[in-house]
Amino acid sequence: MSNQINDMHYKLKVALLVRRVGIKEFANTLKKPDGTIGISHQALIRVAQDKEKTPWIRSVIHNTIKETSKDYPNIWEELFKRDWIDAKEFALRTNLKHKTVTNYAGKGTIKMTKKNISGQYLIHTSELENWEK
Repeated sequence: MSNQINDMHYKLKVALLVRRVGIKEFANTLKKPDGTIGISHQALIRVAQDKEKTPWIRSVIHNTIKETSKDYPNIWEELFKRDWIDAKEFALRTNLKHKTVTNYAGKGTIKMTKKNISGQYLIHTSELENWEK
C-alpha cells in the first residue's frame, strides 16, 4: 500500500482548501441517496483514494472538483500546470527525502521554485535534470 496521494484525492483536497471547508465538515453536509445527511469522512477519503467504489460519492467528488475549478480558474490553472511538481513528487523522483527537498527549495539550492497558496513548494520539472539519478 502506497502513501502516494492519487489525482482525485489531491484535487478534492485542493478544492476543499480553496473553498475553505474541512473534509469532515464537507462529509457532514453530503446528502445520501436515501435522503439522510452526512457520511463519515473516512468513507469520503476511501472513495477519493480509489480504495472503495461508491458511485454517488464519486459523483459528488467529481462535481465538487469541477465546480471549484470553474469558480477559481486562476488558482486551479496555476496548481495543475504540468511543468510544476510539488516537493513530495520531486523527492520521489530524485530519491531525496521530502524534508531535504523543502530545505533545498527554501535555501535556493533548488533554483526554480515557488510556493502555492497553501505555502507548499512547487518545483519546475526542468530541475529534475540536475537531481535525477
